Amino acid sequence: MKRLAILSACLAISLAGWAQGNRNDSLRMDSIIHSLPDVMVKGKRPIVKVKGAALTYDLPQLIKNHPVDNAYEAIKQLPGVSEQDEALTLNAQSVTVMIDGKATTMTSEQLYSLLKTIPTSRIANAEVIYSAPARYQVKGQVINLLLKHNTGFHSLQGELFGGYTHQNRNSYTERASLLFTNKKWEIDMLYSFGHGKRYYYYENEFAHTLTDGTSYAFSTHSDNIKRHLNHNIRLGINYHLAKNHQLSFAYTSQLNNTRGTSEDDGDFTSLLRIHAKSQFHNFRLDYSTPFGFSAGAEYTYYNSPDEQWLKSSLYDEIYDITSQQRIDKWHAYLKQEHDLGKDWDLNYGINYTTSRDKSSQENNNKSSYGNTIQNEDQMCFYIGASKSFGQKLTMEASLMEEYYHTPIWMSGTSSLHSPSPIFQKLDTSSNSTWIATETTLPIGR
Repeated sequence: MKRLAILSACLAISLAGWAQGNRNDSLRMDSIIHSLPDVMVKGKRPIVKVKGAALTYDLPQLIKNHPVDNAYEAIKQLPGVSEQDEALTLNAQSVTVMIDGKATTMTSEQLYSLLKTIPTSRIANAEVIYSAPARYQVKGQVINLLLKHNTGFHSLQGELFGGYTHQNRNSYTERASLLFTNKKWEIDMLYSFGHGKRYYYYENEFAHTLTDGTSYAFSTHSDNIKRHLNHNIRLGINYHLAKNHQLSFAYTSQLNNTRGTSEDDGDFTSLLRIHAKSQFHNFRLDYSTPFGFSAGAEYTYYNSPDEQWLKSSLYDEIYDITSQQRIDKWHAYLKQEHDLGKDWDLNYGINYTTSRDKSSQENNNKSSYGNTIQNEDQMCFYIGASKSFGQKLTMEASLMEEYYHTPIWMSGTSSLHSPSPIFQKLDTSSNSTWIATETTLPIGR
């Protein structure tokens, strides 16, 4: 009984001290509870809003009940978006994907690889535009993925992800992301590593009919094995000089190494070995001001040396082929937007793109080669205006003048066809002017 009395006294003293230390919190909670109304209405955020020519979707809310872990899979959850032949489409039509309103010189495949490394925790929302005005610097349909930017306070957050896919063989994905922000700086880093192997099996039966009506039937089966190592790296840095005054830098890199073997058996046999390596580097610098002026430049480097070895019993030939493609591409733009008052906006700008594509192929056994060099220059000027009639109607019109020019040089030689090199030049140019208008009506009330 004595021990019980002492224990009860200590417990009472502890509770009293705890109550004294939390008196302010208790009073604050009591105040909140007493100030609540007798009847409360719970509301839900709308999934989609109309803003100008864009439909803005709350993508995090849209995907919260779906097993989605990256930005590419999240975009596929948007209404009307589907995947066809490993490409995203909107209402069965091609669509351009942008990140934070910035067009890029990356190919769709390179952009999709980047989207697959962005975790869903970085997504703010997505804009869908069915007819993009010229100020977006792209034509046709657009999906603009907007990322979260937590500036104004110190923050450090990261994420680790591991994925496993079984499709006849095993494939693995490891991903890490890190985001640091303070009042002036925002730095995000992404790294993804994919590796594994895939197996494919095909059976083919076909008939070849000659002009005299004679038909020959063939049947083969093919075994294919592919091993891959993929590295994806992204570094993004935003420096806020002042409110709505920002300098941005982004670096994206993709390093791929693939080895594959394809073996055919049946009426004819063949053995194909492929070793493909590629490296892609993209550098981008953007500058935006609070008075509507922005400028930027982008450089893309791509190099893909491939090796192929083929032995076929049909023609009793062995081909040892080495090919390579190198692309250097530059893009620069200037644009200005004005608020004219009374819900009128004016925008105009210029962008210029130049690229050099050099491809070569050499058959080491036949002493033959082929080279292709293609230079492209593209420049366009645009001007556009928009008018909002309250919240019921928005109208936007754009006018663009575009210049395009590309000379193509081709050369090659073969010990089987010609003892001397062959040179050929193709030159194509085009100018086009088009007007785009967009009228937006509200959805519902």
